Amino acid sequence: MILIAEDQPLIALDIVVAFQSAGALVLMGRSLDGALELVEHDGLSAAVLDFGLGDGDAGAVCGRLKERDIPFILHSGYTHTADR
Repeated sequence: MILIAEDQPLIALDIVVAFQSAGALVLMGRSLDGALELVEHDGLSAAVLDFGLGDGDAGAVCGRLKERDIPFILHSGYTHTADR
């Protein structure tokens, strides 16, 4: 099961469809709060995270995924995320 955390609907749809077409089960979070809830799912095997979610950055989600030893990909439309 793959967690997708993306607050932009069209981008989220593209990512979800790509994973579902490859046969993956997808959990979709559209906010930081939603992603933080879904990251605790027992069947989670990987995640794709938008760095800048509408209600905050995904740093806390990354930290929890790292604690659980779950691989993730972080993407962003921002050019500089080091300061965030």
